[in-house]
Amino acid sequence: TAQAAADNIIVGWNLGNTFESNGEWIGLYTDGRPENYETAWGNPVTTPELIAAVKNSGFNAVRIPVTWHEHIDEQGNIDPEWLDRIQQVVDHVIQLDMYCVINVHHDAGGGWLRATPECYEKYHEKVAALWRNIAVRFRDYGEKLIFEGFNEMLDEEGHWGGAGSPEEYKAHNDLNQLFVDTVRSTGGNNASRNLM
Repeated sequence: TAQAAADNIIVGWNLGNTFESNGEWIGLYTDGRPENYETAWGNPVTTPELIAAVKNSGFNAVRIPVTWHEHIDEQGNIDPEWLDRIQQVVDHVIQLDMYCVINVHHDAGGGWLRATPECYEKYHEKVAALWRNIAVRFRDYGEKLIFEGFNEMLDEEGHWGGAGSPEEYKAHNDLNQLFVDTVRSTGGNNASRNLM
């Protein structure tokens, strides 16, 4: 259950400024490989030894923020090389019997996803395809893998304190429900996986 997972997580560590890095300059000035994005904001390539050091420091959960928009097509299909790299790091965490959270990060919070009816109408199929790709890849993983639908969903005005109107709240809730329905529809362990 969600309560059991929350009770079992002692302390978590965020693998920040790594897989959520983004910017056109990365593709312009590098060959655009996953490690170019992974290190673009100053962090090293994530290794099994790094994750082991995190565990040995007392952490039992790792959040892996991921920005997808520079690694998906207009239909929401993920570049296989990017998804392979995310899976590799998820595996580093899961193999050490730690909880792991992956999300959709800067796609919201200033990216292409906003809590507006117009955004929902324009992008709901792309969002569903994105989460379907992620969910299918990880559907056989156990309960220690948790999906976080969206990070810092803003409204059209970029407010951090929540949506600015009932219509925007509805759009945000519609995106959340789309996330849940899409993940659940992929079966396997996703039928009961904890979602944030």
